[in-house]
Amino acid sequence: MYLINVLMHIYHSAFILSDGKIEVVDKNKIDTEKLVGRICKASDALEHFIAIQESYAEIDRFIPWVHEMNTWSLQEHADYLRFMSYSSSTIKNFLFFYEDKLVGAGHLHPSSWLNTAEISYWVRTGYQGHGIGEAIATKMANHAYGNLGFRHSLFLIDRNNVGSKKIVENLGATLQLIYGYITHHGEHSNMVVYTLTSPLAQLAARYDDNYIFDPLSCMFTGLYFQAEWDTIQRLSKPDQDNE
Repeated sequence: MYLINVLMHIYHSAFILSDGKIEVVDKNKIDTEKLVGRICKASDALEHFIAIQESYAEIDRFIPWVHEMNTWSLQEHADYLRFMSYSSSTIKNFLFFYEDKLVGAGHLHPSSWLNTAEISYWVRTGYQGHGIGEAIATKMANHAYGNLGFRHSLFLIDRNNVGSKKIVENLGATLQLIYGYITHHGEHSNMVVYTLTSPLAQLAARYDDNYIFDPLSCMFTGLYFQAEWDTIQRLSKPDQDNE
């Protein structure tokens, strides 16, 4: 019976999508205080499948890891969510629900900048403009500060992603730098780097400059990890002199 219900749900969803109709929610009905975020689970595959199908045209423009996800089977979505359910002291992947409906996702992991978490997110098509993006970004940043001990939250946003830039700017994020890159669609663009700083780090920065976000720390971190990797590679090779 459960399998039949799943198949009927997929058929019904496919019928709605093929008809080109996406649900648009009344902005006045959204209460972001009721937004619930939790670690993703394989059992969320069906809802994730439907959300991706509805949102793909918009989110694929700027999010590399969803590229071609619209072609995935239900099992592939389950496998992906099972993998993304991995959680550690510095990596978190959340799905966000409003009244039991998946409306977005948030991802958090250490960035290339020191003491900084990189946060990315997407909002389901039909739910933009309701404050959900701001709520997800805020919840992820607060989790990075309060639970994981990061001093800063960092957002890498394509220059053409006007909606996401507006969200973080409304939250008071600081524009740190802009650099050129090639998108996953092979287009030349610019990446805009924004940061939010935790209240504790803002207070500490008055007395210690080490708590101020340093854009150049990415360079030094990269050089350190490259040197560390080179050392590991060198030590792992057999000593030819002893062969």
